[in-house]
Formats: sequence, C-alpha cells, structure tokens
Amino acid sequence: MIGLIDMHCHILPGVDDGSQSMEQTINMIKIAYEDGIRKMIVTPHYHIGRMIADRNKCQEQLAQVRAEIEKLGMDMELYSGNEIYYFAEAMDKVADKQIETLAQSSYVLLEFEPKVDYQRIQRAVNDVAMEGYVPIIAHIERYMCLVDKPDRGKELISQGALLQVNASSVVGKHGKDIQKFIKKLMKKELIAFVASDAHGDTSRRPRLMEAYEYVKKKHGEAYADDVFCNNQLKVIADDRI
Repeated sequence: MIGLIDMHCHILPGVDDGSQSMEQTINMIKIAYEDGIRKMIVTPHYHIGRMIADRNKCQEQLAQVRAEIEKLGMDMELYSGNEIYYFAEAMDKVADKQIETLAQSSYVLLEFEPKVDYQRIQRAVNDVAMEGYVPIIAHIERYMCLVDKPDRGKELISQGALLQVNASSVVGKHGKDIQKFIKKLMKKELIAFVASDAHGDTSRRPRLMEAYEYVKKKHGEAYADDVFCNNQLKVIADDRI
C-alpha cells in the first residue's frame, strides 16, 4: 500500500478558514494519518479582499505543527504552500516570496471564482507559465466553464496547466453530474491530482482513501497511484510531470 499525499489542505491553525486551533489541526492530522496519508502540502488561502494568510505566521505555525507531530512520533511530513485566488499581480508576489509555491517547487496552486470565464483561466495559465511556473488548477469541478465543456481540460493541459479535483467530488458527494465529469476526464488520464481540500475535523476532513479505492477500481491501480502519490512526489521533488 502506498502512502497517500494530500497536496491541497487547510490544516494550519488560525491562518484562514480552515483549522482554527492547534487541537483541531492535530485532530485533522490524526484523521489523515489513519486514512493512509503520510505527506501533506499545506495550502492556506491567499485571496485578496477576503483572506490573506500571512507568510510569517504560516511559517511559525508550520514549525509548531511539525514539532507537535514529532512529539506524537507520527510518520507525517508537512510542506509549505498556498492556494492562490488568482489575480494579475500574483506571480509578482510569488517572486517576492510573499506567496508560497507548493513545497518550494515551481508548481503553484490556483483557484478562481466558480463562474469564472474560461478565457480568464487561459490567461492565468499563460501568465504563470510565462514566468516559469507550472499552474495547477484547484478543484476544477467547481468551474462551470469546464464542467459544461470537459474538452477544455485537455486544452488547458496543452497550454501548460495541470488539473486537480477534490476527493469528495470523485466519490459523488457533490452530485452525479460532477462525478461523471471527473470520471470522463479520468478515463483520458487528464486529472493529475486528487486532494482533500480539507478545512476541518468534523466536516471537510482530510480523507483520500475512499477516493483512492474508487479510482483504483474504475481506472486502475497505476493511475490511482499517480494521482494520489506519484505526481505529488514529483511536485515535492520539483520534477516535471
């Protein structure tokens, strides 16, 4: 059994709308560990006008969480990151070290408003790629411009993007239509990552195993290993996918 890797989660305490305390964070990590997760990239929100996770505070909290994990003797590794609600100056902020890439790699996690125009996503992908980074589009099942036209996923990949979906959506917890959309893309192996997008320890918890088993059954063990572990390892190592 592989160790699963969660590359999109909000477990740092008190920095965004995810975990609100160290106790909750540790509960979330225990849930993740029991579910087979062994590495996590923390991705607090960087959303202008709504919530901007302060980089210094995030680094302090990450160090404290790592210390707590060590006290517990858990085999769990944490890496820094951000989920960037895309805006025009985002890559300038990345260059200035105000926004984190994923695990200090060349990969960045981008999100958009649910009703975003497809052309805006395309421009963002182009802008990020032009700066030498690899854009990962977070929870693509939320963007109607992609759900309504699944072939756009392949087009975005050809332009340099990678696609991430949430585990809860993979197993149908957000409706059959969304599940069918993901299944269609997975049949063509267009999804690169499945992540929890966890925000708490009672709802939106950091769990991946149910989705892993589903993907393994529907699309094969090799592909399941890629989207739950191997591609994430390449991000951490800053290797190309």
